[in-house]
Amino acid sequence: MNQEEKIKYLLEEIYNNSNFNFDKSPYPEVTLTYAQTLDGFISGMPNTPPLLISGKESMLMTHCLRNKNDAIMIGIGTLLNDNPQLNVRQLSGFNNGGDVRNPQPVILDTKLRFPLNCKLLNNYKEYKLNVEQKINGYEKLTEIKPPIIFVAEGLYDLKKAKILKDYGIKINEIKCNGSQLDISKVLEILKSTYNIRNVMVEGGAQVIRSFLMNSQIIQHIIITIGPLYIGNGVKALGFGDIEKNSLPHLEHVQSLTLGQDIIVIGKPTMS
Repeated sequence: MNQEEKIKYLLEEIYNNSNFNFDKSPYPEVTLTYAQTLDGFISGMPNTPPLLISGKESMLMTHCLRNKNDAIMIGIGTLLNDNPQLNVRQLSGFNNGGDVRNPQPVILDTKLRFPLNCKLLNNYKEYKLNVEQKINGYEKLTEIKPPIIFVAEGLYDLKKAKILKDYGIKINEIKCNGSQLDISKVLEILKSTYNIRNVMVEGGAQVIRSFLMNSQIIQHIIITIGPLYIGNGVKALGFGDIEKNSLPHLEHVQSLTLGQDIIVIGKPTMS
C-alpha cells in the first residue's frame, strides 16, 4: 500500500469497525492520539520550542483524523507552548471549496490563561471578517469555528472571559475534580450542549494522563512513534507517580509504518 492507502485503511479500521453507540452513551466517541519519541517523550522540557516528532506522512494522517472528528481537544499547556492551529490545512480541499472541515477546537483551561494573540483566535477572527465582508472567494473558505473553553468554577479571569465571549467564544464553567477539570463532565457538555458526536484528544501530558486514568471513556488510541531519541523531556503521562493498575492496556492492536514513523492503534481495556 502507498501512504494514502495506508491512511485510508487506518481510518476505516478505527471508525468503520467501531461499535460505539452515540445514542446510548453519555459522551461523544473519543479518540486519544499523540506522538512520542523512541524513548517515550511527547515533547521537550517545558518552555522549550515545539518538538517535531512526526514526519509529513503522519502529519497528513493527523489532519485526516481531524477531518473525521467533530471536535479536537487540547490542554492550555499545549496551546501556550505550541500555539497550534488545529485545522486541516494539509488536506487538498482546504480553502478550495473541497469537502473538508475543520474540527471544533476545545481547550481545557482551568484558570483561563488563553492568550488573546494565539493563532486559534486570530484565524477565527480573520475567517469571520472575510465572511462578513464577503471578500473574493469567501464561499470556498473552510469554516473556522470559535474555540470552546472549559474553565474551573471561581478560578478564572472574568474580564478576559468577557473579552473572549465578545468574540463569540463559548466559556463553560465547571467544578474541578481535585486540581483538574472533570473530563467526564466536559464530555457530557460537549454532547448535550454542542451536539459533538466524536472528539479527538491531542494532549498534552496532563490531558493524556487524565484520559488514560479514565480509560473507560476512550474508544480508540493512536500512538505515533517517531524515529528519534531526545534523552529528556515530558513523558506521555507527565510528571509524578501513577499507579500502574489504574492504567489500561491495548487490545485489538494493529501497527503500520507511515514514512519513517510507526503507528500503533488499539482499544483500551482494564481487563
